[in-house]
Amino acid sequence: MNDVYHFRSTDMIYSQMQIYSGGYASTCSLVTPEISKTLGATIATFNGSSVDWTTEYDQISVALGGVMRIRTGEAYDYAIEAKLGDVVWLPKGTPLKYEGDSGIMFFVPYPVDWRLRGQPVRPKPWPASVR
Repeated sequence: MNDVYHFRSTDMIYSQMQIYSGGYASTCSLVTPEISKTLGATIATFNGSSVDWTTEYDQISVALGGVMRIRTGEAYDYAIEAKLGDVVWLPKGTPLKYEGDSGIMFFVPYPVDWRLRGQPVRPKPWPASVR
């Protein structure tokens, strides 16, 4: 039988990322390769920050709060402003900048093990007690 997980918001641990990007940005890894062999799940926050990234996976993103800006295109001149409930599709290999005003985004990358395909492995973020 597969394990079912319930990630309570009060138990989620966020890690600040790219501290030199200005503002504040953080991530909370939820579904990792230790849990799923296919999909991943992460929540990220962006407030007054600008974080450069290139997707190494296909990704669905859902805005959970605030305003999330995803800049793409040449010189990042195309901006998507995602608000509560908006869904954004990002194909693998998309260069982008994440920005936000109290923005909260739920990310679902595929494949979940993209980091194992040439990137360092993340530490296991969730103890068995959250199952």
